This record gives sequence, structure tokens and C-alpha cells, in this order.
Amino acid sequence: MPVHACPCTTFLTANATSIANYHWHPEPPRPFRCPTLPIVPRLTLPSNIMTLAEPLPTQPATMADLWSLQTELSSLMAAVRRIQDSARQATQAADDKVRRLQSKVEELEADNLARVLEIRQLDLEKTELQRELEAKRPDLAAAIASRDAAVKRLDHSLKVIEDLVRDREQATVRTGANTNNADRDNPRSKANGQPTTASAPVPRHPKRGTPAESDEESTVRPQRSASSMAVRTPRTPPTSKPESAKVKRSLSSAAASQEPAADNSGARALDASKGQPDPGARKKQVPWYLEFSKRPATSEVWHGPIPYDNLAVHLVLDQSTEDDLQHMELMTGYDTRMHAVDTNLVFIYRPVILEGLSGTYLIGWGDGGMVRNVKTWAKTAGDCHLFFYPAVELEQNAGWYYVGLHSLSFTSVDPVWHKLSKDDKRRLFVELQDRNDGMDVGQFKRDVKEGRLQQCCVQIESRGTKTESYEFLRQNGLLEG
Repeated sequence: MPVHACPCTTFLTANATSIANYHWHPEPPRPFRCPTLPIVPRLTLPSNIMTLAEPLPTQPATMADLWSLQTELSSLMAAVRRIQDSARQATQAADDKVRRLQSKVEELEADNLARVLEIRQLDLEKTELQRELEAKRPDLAAAIASRDAAVKRLDHSLKVIEDLVRDREQATVRTGANTNNADRDNPRSKANGQPTTASAPVPRHPKRGTPAESDEESTVRPQRSASSMAVRTPRTPPTSKPESAKVKRSLSSAAASQEPAADNSGARALDASKGQPDPGARKKQVPWYLEFSKRPATSEVWHGPIPYDNLAVHLVLDQSTEDDLQHMELMTGYDTRMHAVDTNLVFIYRPVILEGLSGTYLIGWGDGGMVRNVKTWAKTAGDCHLFFYPAVELEQNAGWYYVGLHSLSFTSVDPVWHKLSKDDKRRLFVELQDRNDGMDVGQFKRDVKEGRLQQCCVQIESRGTKTESYEFLRQNGLLEG
């Protein structure tokens, strides 16, 4: 049979021997066709097939070998087509996935853009709100300050009311007891049915044997030096003195020592004989009143009397501070006998406390220089632990009392002299005469009314809780347990 002049046939004829040596998988013979092979990119044939291109010695080829070669080539082309189909399917799947991912990216970018626009809008709103807040911040601060001040005034008013009720009850009990004693011990009063009054003893200084007398030319108004307000370290309070000799007089006896016996004494005794409370007990019905022996209304703590030795040892007062504290008892004048220590301690000897609906104050009187010194000191005083040496009535209660942590500030208060009750003024005169021998009460009144003696008020406000105050006492060894 003649062989057609086909390139494949020519190739097969030239390489018949090599093809014969290749291990073919036998298949049924098929009619020989010369397929047109598609161009497959990057198709790598097996190495044994590539050897077909090498020049081989010419050997006669048989038709069986040619048919086998055709069969193998057909199988090879089928495998190539399958590979192409798989690659096409994989490429199609990859393209579909890319399109899906691209669509997802576009959606995310759209969401991101929406979020960016929303954030910008929120930033604009935030800026606007901050602008409004800054504009209203002064009003807000003022409102908060007003609220806090109102709460403090309310608390202070409640304490004042409680003190008024308690003092009224105590005055009622004392008045009833005094009435019974007067009726029992004064037979002339029983016989005539008229009350009598006894003059109170003239106040005496515990270290002086001379009574306090009135002398128009001996009015003493010494001012407190700036050094007495200086800040130093605390040490010892003055030694216990017969305080009962100073303060054993009741309010009624203090009144009798300053005013004539005929000054409404008959009416007062008549009210007492009827079981009515003494008018002196009603002094606190006025907006302003004075306290001399009781805790201030702003205080949460009233611990004492603390022994003098305990203060000296546990507060570690130096000798200079100890001398200053002992000197406070002998200080003259009308100001507040106050001594500050650089460890945030303030000692006040026999304070005169002014109570009112607006706050609690330490009150005193002096010239302009004294007032300026106190004002300058109060600006830097800050929060201090207060110790009072009050004018108690019983000697066993005399001593230093811890009042708690307070803030001290100089406050301009309208003159309250004309607002004080007569009983408060009389009690104040007794206290001031005890400090100043030969004090002229009339001259003092004129100096106060005419402004030569200026009112000086230091407001005290509680800054610590009971727990904090007792912790301070415990840390300094001033509290047992």
C-alpha cells in the first residue's frame, strides 16, 4: 500500500525504529487520520516523546506500528483536551470568584464611604455640642455652686434649729429649778409674794484678785501682733486653770453683773415664778446669736477635753509653740485669740462663735491693721484641724476640744452688733472684761458703733467627716482604742 505524502507519515517513517521501541498501550486499530493539533501554550511532552525528534537510524516501519502510534497520539490529544477543559473551567471559576470579590470590595467601599460621612457628621455635632457646653459652662458652674451653697445653708440651718430647740428645753428645765429654789430659800419673797434678784459676783480673772471695774480713761484695746498669727509647730496647750471661776456665772448672773437690778428684773422673775422660760433662753430666736461654751453648728466632731500632756506629746509641739499657747490666756484686746501652726493646726482660746443662717464665724473686734492681718493670713490658711478651749461652766470640763477638719476664710459680714440680743451682749461684755482689766463698756460700744473698732469674722466650714476626724485623732494618739 502506498504511503500518502503526509508530514506525519514522513515523520513516522523516518522514526519507525524509535516508535517501535516505545511502550504503547494497545488499543483496537482505527482508521488512520491526521488530526490537526491545536496550539496548547506551555505544553510539555514527556521526555520519551521528545526523543522522537532526535535523528534515529533509519529502520523499516510496519503499518501496525503506525496504527499504534496514531492511537497513542489520539489518546494524547484527548488528554490534552481534557487538561484544556479543566484549565478553562478553573479559569472560569477564578474569574467568577474575582468578580464576586470585586463586587464585595465595591460594597465595602460604599459602606466605608457611608461611615466616613457619618463620622464627619458626628464630628460636626460634637463640635457644636462642645461649643454650646463652653458657652454654658459658667452658668453650669454657677448653678452647681449655688446648689452646694444652698445645701450647706440648709444643713447649717438644721443644726441651728436643733441647737435652739435643745437650748430652749434646757433653759426651761433650769428656770423651773431656779424658781423652786428661790421660793424655798427666800422667805421674804414667799411672804410678800414679790420676787427678788441677787446681784451676780463681779467677774474676776483667775490670776488676778481684783474685780473688773469700769474706768473711762482705762479702755484697753491692744491689737494682736502679726507674729501671734504666725504659723509654727504645735506643742502644748496652757495648763489647766480654774476656768469655773471665769465662767460659772449663768447667763442671768452675767446680765445682773452688767445692768442695774431694776432693768426688767422684776418682770423676768415674775415670768420665772409662773413657770415661763426666762427671756434669756429666747435669745436664739434672732437670726444672729453668740456661743461661748458649745460646739459650733458646723462641727461634726466635739472630742474632749484632751489632757494637756497628750497634746504636748502626741502633737509634738515645740517650746516656742508651747509658750505661745500659754500666752494666749493672757492676751488682751477684743480679737479672736487664735494661733496657727504650720502643720495645719489652729488653736483658739475661748472663742466667741457667731452663729447665723448664712454660716458659722469666729468673731472679734480690732483696728484696721488687725483686720488686715487676719485677712492676709486667712487667704493661705486652707483646711486646718481646729482645737477650741471653750469657756465651759464646769471646771472638770475645761480643756482643749478637737472640733474637726475645717476650712477658714475671711468673710465680710455686715455689722451684727445691733442685731445681737441684750443677753448676748452682756455675756460678751463679761468675756471681754475678763480679758481686759478696767474695760470701759460704754467706750467699747461707741468705738464699735463709730467704726473705730472694726468687726472681724473668720468663717469656718466643716471639711471632714466623722470618720476622717476620728482617724486623725487615732493616728496622733489622741483617741483611745
